[in-house]
This record gives sequence, structure tokens and C-alpha cells, in this order.
Amino acid sequence: MLIVVANVFLKEGKASEFIEASKHCISETRKEEGNISYILLQGTENDSNFTFLEEWESKDHLDEHMKTEHFISLVGSMKDLLREPLEVNIYDAKKHEE
Repeated sequence: MLIVVANVFLKEGKASEFIEASKHCISETRKEEGNISYILLQGTENDSNFTFLEEWESKDHLDEHMKTEHFISLVGSMKDLLREPLEVNIYDAKKHEE
């Protein structure tokens, strides 16, 4: 299983626009094969900071997600909203034996 933590840093006053733009991608992604969970979190100290927290069965499933119309559309719509580039980290969630 993979866990994706994608941090989004918006320009001031763009949170509502971003949330609205994200709704379709979130609902469609949750239907994708290999998606375990996909949630959007908003910062409590800075409401212009968001994090997508995602769980995927495999790298192949994540790769397929990044080719979907809803993902590509969301990324395109974010370009004018961002104050700095996305910060994406991918983690292998396999349990490690001691």
C-alpha cells in the first residue's frame, strides 16, 4: 500500500475556489480501482493550506489515477491559485518487522 501526502499552498482568499474545484476530483477518485481512501484536509492555523491524504493499493493504481481526466483537470485549475508549488510525498506503507 502507498500513502500520498500532497500539500497545497494557496494564495490568500482562494480557499473556497479550490474547495469547489476539488469536489469532482475527490468524488471520482474515490470510485477508482485501487483507491483505499482520498481525503482533503484544510489547515487550522492557515486556511489557505490544504493536504490531500491518499491511500492506494499499488503504484500502478496511483499512476493510473494521475492519467484521469478529473485529476488532470484539477491540477490545471490549481495553477492560478497556488502561491508555491505542490509538495508531494509518497510513502510505502508496508509494515516493517523488527
